[in-house]
Amino acid sequence: MMLMMTPALFAMENGEQSLQVGPYKVYYNSFNTSFLSPDIAKQYGIKRTSNSGLVNISIKKFDGENSVPVAIKLSGYFKNLLSQTQELNFRMIQEKEAIYYLADFTFSDQDRLSFTIQLDLDEKYQEQTLQFTNQFYFD
Repeated sequence: MMLMMTPALFAMENGEQSLQVGPYKVYYNSFNTSFLSPDIAKQYGIKRTSNSGLVNISIKKFDGENSVPVAIKLSGYFKNLLSQTQELNFRMIQEKEAIYYLADFTFSDQDRLSFTIQLDLDEKYQEQTLQFTNQFYFD
């Protein structure tokens, strides 16, 4: 659903979830880590369990037809329906032609989680907020 980090892990640009902010396009998704193959999870140091989720964010800056991945500052958290909050600790993964931010978390079965991510894209586009909701199930 998300990017191009590894086709099996982050094929995002089709069926994408994204936010356009000026020349930037923010791609995002969240999913249960049990959907990852064991090899991919191991390669990126991701805990693969039925109650672990992953937020994946990538940003591209567009100049006409061309785009380049960009590194930014970001932070975030999520809330469940009981308004219990958990901070997301993002780590940057940089590859040849891609930059990703990953944050893993745990959830309870059938949790509906509301994510809030603060993005600092550049001096002109500071303090942008990305919000989305996803429901998670034990796999």
